[in-house]
Amino acid sequence: MIEQGFGRIYNMEGLGSDGRKADKFSLYGASKRAVSYITESFALELKNTPVKIAALSPGMVVTDFLVNGLPENPKERAKRKRLYNILADKPEDVTAFLAAGVLEDSKGGKKITWLTGKKAALRFLKSPFVKRDLFKTGV
Repeated sequence: MIEQGFGRIYNMEGLGSDGRKADKFSLYGASKRAVSYITESFALELKNTPVKIAALSPGMVVTDFLVNGLPENPKERAKRKRLYNILADKPEDVTAFLAAGVLEDSKGGKKITWLTGKKAALRFLKSPFVKRDLFKTGV
């Protein structure tokens, strides 16, 4: 990329990229923490080159990975689904946002974030009034 005079690299972050831990996500979280470190380090190394690197942070997305990780216990499963219905989103909504962010990113080095802290807080505040059901297929 340096030889050709341009390039962009976008790495996908996920649970653990910020150092948080979660039960039964040790390997996944460790890999995402590594992605975050690599992205930040390469951003420094590539600073004065035509190659730019940035991170994509989708937040919670209702994918097979998320759904297959739901607890077997019905009470715990319902509890987790309530949380996901507040914080998670459909892949098509998140990917459209991230793609637009990539197209608008002229400098690289930033994180394109879908589920910001402010957005998450607002969703929790609105949750008694706004009911979402991302699991309509009976999951």
